[in-house]
Amino acid sequence: MMKRFFYALILLLVACNLNNSKNKQDGKAQNDLVSMNNKEAAFPTVGKPMPDILLTNIEHYRNKELTLEDLKGKFVILDFWTRFCKSCIYSFPKVDKLNKQFKDRVEFMLVSGNKGKYYEGTREIYEKYRKRYNLGLPISYSVHLFDKLGIGVVPHIIWIDDKGIVQAISGSRALTPENIESFLNAEPLDVDLNPNVTQLNKGSHGFDKKQPLLIDGNGGENGDFVYRSLLTLGKKDINYSSYGYFKPNNGSSNIACQVINGSLKELYQIAYGDTVQNSPDRYKTQSNCYGEYWYEPVLKIKDTALFVSNYKRMEHIYCYSLVVPNDRLSHTLDNQRIMQCNLKNYFGYTISVETRKMPYWSLKSTKAGKKNLVTKGGASAYKGNGFTYSQYTNMPIAQILLLLWGNNQVGPPFLDETGITENIDIELDAILTDFEQLKKELEKNGLLLEQKTKDMKVIVISDTQE
Repeated sequence: MMKRFFYALILLLVACNLNNSKNKQDGKAQNDLVSMNNKEAAFPTVGKPMPDILLTNIEHYRNKELTLEDLKGKFVILDFWTRFCKSCIYSFPKVDKLNKQFKDRVEFMLVSGNKGKYYEGTREIYEKYRKRYNLGLPISYSVHLFDKLGIGVVPHIIWIDDKGIVQAISGSRALTPENIESFLNAEPLDVDLNPNVTQLNKGSHGFDKKQPLLIDGNGGENGDFVYRSLLTLGKKDINYSSYGYFKPNNGSSNIACQVINGSLKELYQIAYGDTVQNSPDRYKTQSNCYGEYWYEPVLKIKDTALFVSNYKRMEHIYCYSLVVPNDRLSHTLDNQRIMQCNLKNYFGYTISVETRKMPYWSLKSTKAGKKNLVTKGGASAYKGNGFTYSQYTNMPIAQILLLLWGNNQVGPPFLDETGITENIDIELDAILTDFEQLKKELEKNGLLLEQKTKDMKVIVISDTQE
């Protein structure tokens, strides 16, 4: 599952949705991101010829520029990405492996931008990944194509056959050897269609996450009620939405809890977990249970199929909505028990919350680290791109925990046991998503990661005993 929650607080932006962004300068629209007003553009359409394009500023390839005419007679896969898309960057080694596997049969080309507010520094990120993982993927810095082709979400893969016909427009999960073989053999591909910016805009306007599901046509048919708990299968045309914990009333229409397109594990974690966020708080201004609750339920059941989510096929994905009268919104624990009963009534599992010894990462400091890391003063500041370089000046050690957690949310928590109470200065010149490389860079600065165990609350899901 795509981990979610509060990552935007850590590494600039993680969301890959480019929807509804536009910059102007001297009265002219810039190509920083796709323009929502490009209504006359001929966007790629499956089954139709690919619109004319010019790939510019190509690196690690025999040509510096390419047109569709240059690619005539070849099978082409264009992989559009941006520097804020974590899943795009994680997929580079996989795409590179496919590039080598289908060499001389398919032309792979990464496409991004390296100029403008939303693209500056992209080349630096790619070059570090290319050298670290010995990537052989060519890349074109053609920012103008995002607007021309109506690309509203990344990763955005356009599959063009040897006749110049668009065979699919997909996300990166569709990039499998099986699909590429089907592509080469003119067979149907097992992919879901990625929307262009116009389609994305229409879809997103159909649902308001601040309003209850199915009310006044919000995501479905109307209904009148005083109290309602609703469990449905996933809604393909609605974006994921959840706090990740049982947050009482979010300030909108009687909603006690609402999860849109979550996994069954997430539903149980919310129903039986703490009612505060299970993620570190950089300023310690909000209550949280980070390091107190294990990050996901433990399964003790024979058949785990319902807990294996497939977002591509929308299998084992659910929506849950609980609406109560205004005077019941503050009764958080009572409302949480309603959700527990709802899950019990439908799925039937037996749930227990147990205290167990669970692993965690202890962040410690050497003596030299405690001395050298103490800030030299100045204004608190952050510099970096969130992927290959980060520099913190006069900031709390909690920033390092956020960085570690942000790149490793599926796994044991990271806890501060450094004893450092002063603000620190630290520079990390490493691929921050590469855990082993990041550990070595921390060691250079006098910070050590050691795995230990401690008591944590664990939600255990068991088969119901007859």
